[in-house]
Amino acid sequence: MPNTLKEFQKLDYRKELFKNNGRWFARFPDLPGCLADGETEEEALTRSNEAKSLWLETALKAGKDIPAPSEEPPYSGKLQLRLSKGTHQAAAQMAEREGVSLNTLLAQYIAEGLQRSGLKTLFNDVCAQLQKKFRDVDLHGSVADWKVTVQLQRIGGKPEMIPTSTSEQLVTVNGTMGHA
Repeated sequence: MPNTLKEFQKLDYRKELFKNNGRWFARFPDLPGCLADGETEEEALTRSNEAKSLWLETALKAGKDIPAPSEEPPYSGKLQLRLSKGTHQAAAQMAEREGVSLNTLLAQYIAEGLQRSGLKTLFNDVCAQLQKKFRDVDLHGSVADWKVTVQLQRIGGKPEMIPTSTSEQLVTVNGTMGHA
C-alpha cells in the first residue's frame, strides 16, 4: 500500500458522476465524504480531482487509514429473467400496446420500481430520524401520502403530521401550523 500523497494520487479510485437538483456531482465511493460539484459535468469532474487530493492529504496528515480502490462492479447490462407464462404474456401484450419492445418495457418498469424503492427508503429514513428527535411521534403512511421535504426544529410539544389531499405535509408544533 502506498505511503505518500503522490503514491495515493496515482491510484485509480472509482468515480461516480450524477446530477441532482440541476447540479452535477462527482464522488469517490471508496473515500467517504469525498464529493465535488459543479454546474456542468466537466466542472464537477475537474473539482473532483482537487477534492480527492485534499481528502487524501487530510487523511494522511491525520494518520487515518486510507482504503484501497475497489474494483469496478462487473455489470454488463444484460440480465436473464424468468417469468411465469402469464406474466410473460401480459408484459408482451402491454409492450405491443405501448409500441415498444418487451425489453424496453421491462427495463422501464424495473427502473421505475427502483426509483420508487429509493423514495420509500428515503421516506423511511426521514421518519426514523424524526422519531429519534420526537420520540412520542407516531408516523404512519406511505410515500404516496406524504411530501418528503421535512425540516423540523424541536420547539417543544408534540408535532402532528397530517397528510392532505394535495400530498402536502403540515406540521403543528405548540399550536402553530405551517408547511414542512
